[in-house]
Amino acid sequence: MSYIPGTDNNFTYTYKPEGYAPLGLQRINFEVLNSTGAKLNTGDTFTNFTIRSNSMVSFNKSEYVRNNYVLADILIDSSEKFQWEVSVVNSTEISTQYQLKLFDSNPFQVNFLIDGEFDKLNRLYYVIVNMTEDDWATWNVDYWGFYVNNSKPIVYENTIQFNPTSVFRGERCDVSVRVNDSESNPSFIDVNMRLIDPNRNSENFPSLFHSGNGLFVGNFTISGSSPKGVYEVEFEAIDENNGKGTGLKKITIKNNLPDIDGYKINDIDTDDPISVNYGDELKFEFDVDDFEGLAYVTVELIMEDASSDEVDEYEVSREYEDDLEIIIRTEDLSPGTWTVYVSVTDIDGETTDLDDDFDTGPQQITVVPDILSDFLPWITLIIGSVLGLVAGLAVGFRLKKLKYQAEEEKIPAKKKPKVVKEKEVPTKSKTVEKQKKEEPEEVEPSKPTPKRKIKRKL
Repeated sequence: MSYIPGTDNNFTYTYKPEGYAPLGLQRINFEVLNSTGAKLNTGDTFTNFTIRSNSMVSFNKSEYVRNNYVLADILIDSSEKFQWEVSVVNSTEISTQYQLKLFDSNPFQVNFLIDGEFDKLNRLYYVIVNMTEDDWATWNVDYWGFYVNNSKPIVYENTIQFNPTSVFRGERCDVSVRVNDSESNPSFIDVNMRLIDPNRNSENFPSLFHSGNGLFVGNFTISGSSPKGVYEVEFEAIDENNGKGTGLKKITIKNNLPDIDGYKINDIDTDDPISVNYGDELKFEFDVDDFEGLAYVTVELIMEDASSDEVDEYEVSREYEDDLEIIIRTEDLSPGTWTVYVSVTDIDGETTDLDDDFDTGPQQITVVPDILSDFLPWITLIIGSVLGLVAGLAVGFRLKKLKYQAEEEKIPAKKKPKVVKEKEVPTKSKTVEKQKKEEPEEVEPSKPTPKRKIKRKL
């Protein structure tokens, strides 16, 4: 912008539209700055003008990819006054511009292939119309752009294969898919795989390997913590020009059922017959596992009465933990033969019954009745009666004996007749001593009767 001499604040600016300038109504904004860079005009200063051209190029499409044909119509206003040349160039910058296609003079339509000469993709190329008047006094150049995109790789969904077609968690699944790109060698294409679970959570897996002829192979494994259900497997192919193509296929991820490898009752394997006495305990130990995780174990005992069609049932469940033991008291069971049914339920709510997974199940346990217990009250009564009778006889005998002894103590003891030897004269002291020996110590001696003096002749 330049100052107009002789005016106070008038400036002028000359603008010559280039051939690549857009046609139609244009708007230009102006800013007036002082020497320090401060803006002097406070409002929005602008002006409008229209750019027109004597030529126009009409394309059959606005965007193209490799191996597409471009059909362009050349429209010239007052064509009788002009001569024109049409070509295809890579840029509007003269310093970097080079010619890709050149056509005959004065064409009204051109047709060309987007081939390997268009080496840069995702960018604009231009049809240039160079016009001159008949006297060659003036000339004009117009640029008409068209966009050449990178063609996206094609993921052929009908070639996506899963082996197996449905897979358990923790199980490997092999994958194959075919991908093609018109601009890139398959060896330079990256094919990524992503799985989306039923909760819309996604997990990326390593890139697939190109095995040749556009076939890509790989595999995936779903962890035990991932949900079961229908997954979406998304394939994304990226070529060397950053073109992206996608394909999608669904696969069912299944839950692993719990495994029952066996169990023991009172440390006895279930392939042995088991009998327990009434009153004993039944201790169950289990050998079970599950890939995703176990929730609880259930033991069900059933005894059928064939005569009455009645069924006795006893069931107990415990939350699973390592070294789980389930104790059942036989006092809670009726004597007889019980059939054992063991089942295991995992965290997904799916159950495996013993007869579904273990060859020897279900198992039977015989609870032997305690016959002595039925007669124990009578036996106790009889023994008590006998003991009472014996005790009564003993007490009666004792009392009778004591009574008999008491009566004996009341009767004085009879004196034995004394035999007097002729030559022996008993002294008084000996007589008294003899009497003491004959009398019992516990009985108080009766008063002695006065002895008569016997006079003997010497």
